[in-house]
Amino acid sequence: MILYNEKVAEAANEIGYAYFPKYKPPYIEEEAINRVIQMNETAEGHLFIFHVTTGKGAAMVKKAREAGQSIYAETCVHYLVLNDDKYLQEDGYKYLCSPPLRSDKDRDELWKALNNNALSIVTSDHCGFSHITKENNKDDFRNIPNGLPGIDARLNVLYTEGVVKGRISIEKMAELTSTNAAKIFGCFPQKGIIQVGSDADLVVFNPRHQKLLRNKELNNSTDWSPYEGMELHGKVEMTFSRGELIVENDVVSAAPGRGQRVMRKLNL
Repeated sequence: MILYNEKVAEAANEIGYAYFPKYKPPYIEEEAINRVIQMNETAEGHLFIFHVTTGKGAAMVKKAREAGQSIYAETCVHYLVLNDDKYLQEDGYKYLCSPPLRSDKDRDELWKALNNNALSIVTSDHCGFSHITKENNKDDFRNIPNGLPGIDARLNVLYTEGVVKGRISIEKMAELTSTNAAKIFGCFPQKGIIQVGSDADLVVFNPRHQKLLRNKELNNSTDWSPYEGMELHGKVEMTFSRGELIVENDVVSAAPGRGQRVMRKLNL
């Protein structure tokens, strides 16, 4: 369907980045979800769907799980915070991602889907494409690398837009960024919970910290951020891995090679 739409876009001379969401509409995503749910029902498999961007798609996942399927889904911070107006900006080419950013109505429905457990995880889907890499291909949306950077800002943006604005609780934020992923991907209870015998993988998060986000101050090699200039609440001040302090005030102290293999099993 997408390939067909791209041919239609070319014939109509609508290949500029502003047309990107027009040719990747919600119904294509929702039909893909519908098809894979049917396949999973037949196969009796375990299914995880990435990058759900519409309330209808999230509802389909929830309905299938309530009917007995082993099925979970994720959305990304940028789908919760940004909308498709970005594609109308002069630098709109930077915001191309797949699926595209959606409407404010879809954003509101995604927040509700987090609270009713239709969606289980919020990720960054970090893609470190540079500004210039995207700009060099801006005349044809088919050639623009898809994806947004955001791994450094995920917790702060989710806390600001979710917890501070009353859309989710701080407990729900912990589930969406830690506990649920550990359970779904077979790392629980070694990961994803604070208890005796589990790995002490922790962050110390200061909720009172407020600051404008500046990409130049982030710890990544990407030259731009979709959240540039946002006033964010909260800051990760310390990160512990297996009880060892490995990051403090953005300074990494972890010794090279200290990582360990984590054995997993599906327990859905």
